[in-house]
Amino acid sequence: MAVRATLIVKGNVQGAGYRAKVMKQAQELELCGEEKNLPDGNVQIICEGEKKTIEKLIELIKMKNIIAEVDSIETTYDAATGEFDEKGFTVKVPDPNYELFQGYATSEKYFGSLLEKESSTLGAVEKMHSDMNKNFSIMAKRYDLIAKSLNKGLEMIGQEFVRSRKEVATALIGFDKTIKMISKK
Repeated sequence: MAVRATLIVKGNVQGAGYRAKVMKQAQELELCGEEKNLPDGNVQIICEGEKKTIEKLIELIKMKNIIAEVDSIETTYDAATGEFDEKGFTVKVPDPNYELFQGYATSEKYFGSLLEKESSTLGAVEKMHSDMNKNFSIMAKRYDLIAKSLNKGLEMIGQEFVRSRKEVATALIGFDKTIKMISKK
């Protein structure tokens, strides 16, 4: 059974692109109604449809982003009137010129916020790059120490191998002499 809901949305919801998001959600849920800015800075939404669908809309429009932030939504339900049946869901705009200005101002807020995020992201990337360079420098020193240790180890192994080879050669020469002496007898 269709009902009519009147919602008063409080928070930072004007000049934040909020009504466009509400309209999109309401249209996707196939609700009928309208929304408008109120002089006190809140947004009023009147919609008709199934109560469960309206409750879903309420959950979807409780948003918080870089500009808009919903503090609360006051809701009252009445019987549906059919007032919006042929109209779908719209934004009620008393002054199109002011609405256009407000749209530009909202865009400026979003772009300004994005530029701040970009600037802080660039700072973080530069710090990360600096830290990586320091770490690579430390790693290079460690790898240099490892390489020197390996070279020294290989040199010692080589020396041991040469010494062992000489000992084996000396032993073989001695063995060869012993065999020759035994053979002569």
